[in-house]
Amino acid sequence: MLYYYLEGFEKKGPYTISDLRALNLDRETLVFTEGMDNWKPIKDLEIFNQLEEKAVYQSKNGVNENIKENIINAENITENDFFRGPSKIEIPYIIVLLVFYFVIVGVTFLYITHKKDDDYTQVNDKISKVFNGKNTIADYSYEKPRGELYKVFYDDSFLKGNYYLKKEKLPGKSELVEVEHVLGSKPNNYYDKDYQKEEAIRKWDFFKQFVHYYEIDTTSNGFSILKLEKISNEHFRLSEIWAENVAYKVNDSIYYPGKNYDYGFSTPSYSISTYRPSIDTCYQVAARFLMTNNKISFYEAASMDKINAFVNTKSEFFELNHLETDTYVRRYHTAYIDHGNNSQYKERVNKTYYTTGDHYLENQKFIVWYNDLDKNDYHLVEIKGVFIKYWIIYSISFMTLFSLIFFAVKYGRRIQLK
Repeated sequence: MLYYYLEGFEKKGPYTISDLRALNLDRETLVFTEGMDNWKPIKDLEIFNQLEEKAVYQSKNGVNENIKENIINAENITENDFFRGPSKIEIPYIIVLLVFYFVIVGVTFLYITHKKDDDYTQVNDKISKVFNGKNTIADYSYEKPRGELYKVFYDDSFLKGNYYLKKEKLPGKSELVEVEHVLGSKPNNYYDKDYQKEEAIRKWDFFKQFVHYYEIDTTSNGFSILKLEKISNEHFRLSEIWAENVAYKVNDSIYYPGKNYDYGFSTPSYSISTYRPSIDTCYQVAARFLMTNNKISFYEAASMDKINAFVNTKSEFFELNHLETDTYVRRYHTAYIDHGNNSQYKERVNKTYYTTGDHYLENQKFIVWYNDLDKNDYHLVEIKGVFIKYWIIYSISFMTLFSLIFFAVKYGRRIQLK
């Protein structure tokens, strides 16, 4: 059996027991050999003490037979017999590897779960910054509308009881241009269904109060509002509202003709402005009002780009996913269903079903029609496969690293680099 001893902090050896004796080491010197739990002083080694007794016997040339026999037996003791100790439990290294592999897989699962939770917190913080403490935000864009202003008046010269849209008199012209279309007809008794008559009465009562009607061009937007609502922490709705036509209930001025009196006296004619707002002002007033509910304003200045980009919110583990396969989009004054697949043409939406329809805002001087589209709902969902992908990658990486370290320790002494 081979022994090591400590000289200061330096490990010396290996030596046989005879070599140790030859070194004349101090009896307090710490030694170590296979089978020992810790370093021990030489004086505590039984075999060393027995050899010391043998040396004393040989020097004195006389000991009793029992001591002699003990010394002889000590010389015949093999190293394995003396330091065998309790038998060891041998475990195949493949079992050790498998146990550590299971531990690595479990720890990696907990790590990826923690990483996903952190990512969820971060994406919610990002969403909270978009809403800025509100549950609904809105912003609008505006462009000067293009369209025609028509005069509304009752004319029974051709079709009895119909209201017509006529263009206003143009400068230098006294005649009115041809009829564009009919706003409504005076109700009569020639209706197949009661609801048809009720609709005709509603339109008659509604449109007969107008003096001018502004028809916006189909390629002009007027105002366009984007509204983003937070239904829950994981459910959001994107709505769009856009301008339609405008009608005035009053003329831009009231004309008062002059009056002639007897004896050559007369009063001049004059006009008084009604201060009705311009078409631009009508649209902007309506846009501001539509971004307010119960005196709570949703308006967030300069947030149009932020709202547009919101639907593309995505993180390492989560993304906003449209709840339906189709996306509802608007082009000017028409709503469409986008079926994806980069199709150039999109299916036109049935206005009466998918949009709210004939919405309008009115006051004493004007009415503004608008339309909206609120079918785009989004949910914050976990991206499929990302958790499993990271779990596999991290588990394989750590298992590979552990395997390299394990085999390097196990077979390191057998490997020599040239």
